[in-house]
Amino acid sequence: STSFDTAQNTAHILKDAAYFVNIIGLALSSIQYNAKLKEANRNLIEREEVIRSQYERLKESDKMQKEFINIASHEMKTPTQAILGFSNLLETHPEKKMEINQGIKRNAARLQRLTNDILDVTRIESHTLKLNKETFNLNDLISHIIEDYRNQIDNVHIQLMHNSDKTSDYNENNNLVVVEADKSRLTQVISNLLSNSIKFTNSEGSISV
Repeated sequence: STSFDTAQNTAHILKDAAYFVNIIGLALSSIQYNAKLKEANRNLIEREEVIRSQYERLKESDKMQKEFINIASHEMKTPTQAILGFSNLLETHPEKKMEINQGIKRNAARLQRLTNDILDVTRIESHTLKLNKETFNLNDLISHIIEDYRNQIDNVHIQLMHNSDKTSDYNENNNLVVVEADKSRLTQVISNLLSNSIKFTNSEGSISV
């Protein structure tokens, strides 16, 4: 019984449709915002994990540096005290001059090695350590180092053995292990290992390389 105004009702429908479009747009924006927020949170968690991991590595590195400094300080006392002791003996026992001089030289060389080790650590930390690569026979290098240490061991009951010493069918080809490396650094590593082995071997025993 009421008159139907087409234009007015059409306007109401279009207005409602516009509201509906806005609501859909807001809903889609909310969904997209939530997705971006989740992605940002995930990235933040990943960054926190990376930062935490780096922090743990820094703590471990700092701990290792402190331990190294403590060990190096302790190790440097031994040759220093030996040099001072030998120097005093030189005054009181001049007849043993040659033997005392050898002891001083031996401990001075040890002190120099420790100093070089400390300098190497600082070079590694500052990324300035350079390797001088060359080609050589690794077994020859090991044999020479072992021979040097055999002459230095005071205890005759400690044996130093190289695996090539035990090969019955030894010949030049079997003993050839050619490597490309820094010869002085490998010498340093093997010497340190041998030195520690001799230090912690009982009054009788053997060390095998």
